[in-house]
Amino acid sequence: MNDYFETHFDEYRKHIDDAQYAQAIDACLDLLADYKANHADYDAQHKGSPFYVMGYAAFASHDYSGASLFFDAGVSEDLKAFGARADKPALNFLQLLDQGQEVLASGVIRDLIVETQNVLDDYNARPGGAPLTLDELRTRFLSKIVADPKPEKRALVTTFLSFVAEGRYRRKVMDLVSNGSRDPFLVHLFRGCVLFESLLKENPTRTPKNDTLGGILSEMKVELGGDYGNAGSSTFGDALMKLAAGQPIEDTVKGATRLRNTTGHKVSWETTHLDPASYDLAIKTVASACLHVISKLYV
Repeated sequence: MNDYFETHFDEYRKHIDDAQYAQAIDACLDLLADYKANHADYDAQHKGSPFYVMGYAAFASHDYSGASLFFDAGVSEDLKAFGARADKPALNFLQLLDQGQEVLASGVIRDLIVETQNVLDDYNARPGGAPLTLDELRTRFLSKIVADPKPEKRALVTTFLSFVAEGRYRRKVMDLVSNGSRDPFLVHLFRGCVLFESLLKENPTRTPKNDTLGGILSEMKVELGGDYGNAGSSTFGDALMKLAAGQPIEDTVKGATRLRNTTGHKVSWETTHLDPASYDLAIKTVASACLHVISKLYV
């Protein structure tokens, strides 16, 4: 038996000990919990810094949903204290603003800007789309949602950012772990698909009357500029096989709908055709469907 990885264990363990991301999160949680238990003014205290530190540590640990939660908590604190236009680290993170200042999450923001631009480029190249720039994504979606008086709507932004951020990491993992459970990849895609549906339901242009994804797409085909019917798929593998690079936006939206209707049913699909290339294609399909809704309805 080849013991290469076992003999190099200490080398990898050293990175964990040096980074101490989990310890940073635990320390912040303990600090917050202790203060809340012993002081009546917990809610009045500005807690942006510990939430921001936890957001960075979670992101560095590849806990992208957790990172979004903590960064958003930091945003809540900054909004109360400084307002939506303030130049504060957590607010900048949710708006993908790199202010040229070297703060804790500067590298994270820059990496996320690159990943966001990649999905924008993919969407903009698809026939039938409504091209969207990064600045337009900020002004029409990210910044507008951050400033919205309904804080629950920020889940649209945090889910978008965590979905985009997680893709690169999951692709790397998939290439090295080829057998067994595929639930992290299926759940990742499902979260993006639920975001797609949520963007439709929460859009500021027209409140849909239907509750189902198919019904909403049929109802809003004029606003979205296409006919998105007949998007059924019986299995995840079938949904995956119908995807192709650079598909027209009608096929892209249908592809995202098929992925929504299959990944939402179970995590034990046979995934013979799921590999890094097809997974990347599925991620870009879902991201493009989300960006199409933003481009057409978030104005």
